[in-house]
Amino acid sequence: MNLFNSKTVLSFDFATKEIKVVEGKYSKKGVVVNNSFSVSVPKDIYNDGIIHDIEHLTYLLGQALNANNVTLGQAYGVINSTKIIIREIMVPKVDDKEVDSILHYQLEDFIPVNVEEYVVNYLNLGPILYEGLDKIKLMIICVPKTIVEPHLNLFKNLGLKPVILDYRGNSIRKLLMTNSQINGTNEITGSIATIDFGYDASAITVIDGDVLKVSRLIEVGWKYLIEFLNHLFPELNEDELYSRTKALNDIKEDSEPNDDECKIINGVKLYINDVLPDFEMIFRYYSAREVGNVVDLIVLLGGFYNIAGIDNIFTKFFNKPTIRLESLDRVKFDGELFRYANAIGGLIRLDEVKE
Repeated sequence: MNLFNSKTVLSFDFATKEIKVVEGKYSKKGVVVNNSFSVSVPKDIYNDGIIHDIEHLTYLLGQALNANNVTLGQAYGVINSTKIIIREIMVPKVDDKEVDSILHYQLEDFIPVNVEEYVVNYLNLGPILYEGLDKIKLMIICVPKTIVEPHLNLFKNLGLKPVILDYRGNSIRKLLMTNSQINGTNEITGSIATIDFGYDASAITVIDGDVLKVSRLIEVGWKYLIEFLNHLFPELNEDELYSRTKALNDIKEDSEPNDDECKIINGVKLYINDVLPDFEMIFRYYSAREVGNVVDLIVLLGGFYNIAGIDNIFTKFFNKPTIRLESLDRVKFDGELFRYANAIGGLIRLDEVKE
């Protein structure tokens, strides 16, 4: 059934401090986004994929949907959490139906979890020859039902029809693989690493063609940046520091040394330089897994990477071209793509798309 020719869909990108929402549709011609907005989430309402107060969150999102004249219909969700288990495994080379059967009956042999407590899906990473035997490499994604069910209930509370919950790494994979150019000049070829700077974690995803090679979360984010800056500026509280850093739009080289903004910028630089080895560790892991694994391009997205100059810091450290995500050739969107990329990727349903 074609879901996309006549109807737009809502896609929600869930995060601790802010939920991004886009309304649009996807066809083989690309993605068209008609509407986008974000909803600020108060402390202790949503954290690391867990909904702590579904009534409050329902109210906030309901108000936002109403204010933005959204037509209620189908809803997709994009989530991420340190509680999501991701593993690569190898199974005998069989067809998809048999893969499902193997995972249903033997998952606990591969991953020590209680299968009843998780919703399990997988990405087929392709065939591989292992010890002389034909195998299939799979990326297994296990999401706790304590995360899945509340999100589906939230959609129902809002009068929406929940269709799917996607994983953020897969969402950004789909977004890049269905485009051919970033920012008008950078061809989407080779291995591309995206770094999504969030509040309590950063997501690192490495994609090669249509294959998701690496998907990791590391404890680098606004939360830790604010803690770092608080030692440098004890006179500013957390909310003030968060607002000041969110308001930055350039890493300047010519600010006056005593200028308050310059002090914040220098603090940000110190923090970024301090955590760059954490990103490098993930890239080294990717390079060590297989001969020829090299990151060709780094793409920055998420809250902090809208700041001009951050890309230069990454380029110098990694000695690799680094860009901030601004546009994609098959995405029609007038907003800030670096903020809404995950939600837009969530609109893409490759298995159901028609002309």
